Amino acid sequence: METLIHEATHQIAFNTGIHSRFSPMPRWFTEGLATMFEAPGVHSSVTHPNLQQRFNKKWLSYIRSKTRPGESTGVLAELISSDELFRSHPEKAYGYSWALTFYLAETQPEKYAQYVRRVSQRTHFRDYSSQARLEDFVRIFGNDFTDLEAQMSRFLVE
Repeated sequence: METLIHEATHQIAFNTGIHSRFSPMPRWFTEGLATMFEAPGVHSSVTHPNLQQRFNKKWLSYIRSKTRPGESTGVLAELISSDELFRSHPEKAYGYSWALTFYLAETQPEKYAQYVRRVSQRTHFRDYSSQARLEDFVRIFGNDFTDLEAQMSRFLVE
């Protein structure tokens, strides 16, 4: 069922203009959204008001096995600026994509929505350089990746 929901999320995101087929999207962004919606509790916060019901248990377990509360592994800047981690360490890339997306959507929903709008409104048929990807993220969430990851790990691991 998770795979079905994951792929349906991709399709809906493309059909509604959240993701674009005409300009490259950061893979952490596309996969993070799809993995976030795999958890049944994400579909309705009214029927699933408990935060634990919105966790993707598979990826939460992965993150908890790799980090301690308040720890920073240094992976976020790499994940945000490049899709290389998906080629070299796919499990790590998917796990941290879910973690970052879930954390931002839960704790900074207005900023996350602003980021979604910014990325989805990019000019079609233009390259999305590592520097531009970082600049778009930093413009909204700031440039302290160590602190961001430490806050994210405290939120997910404690």
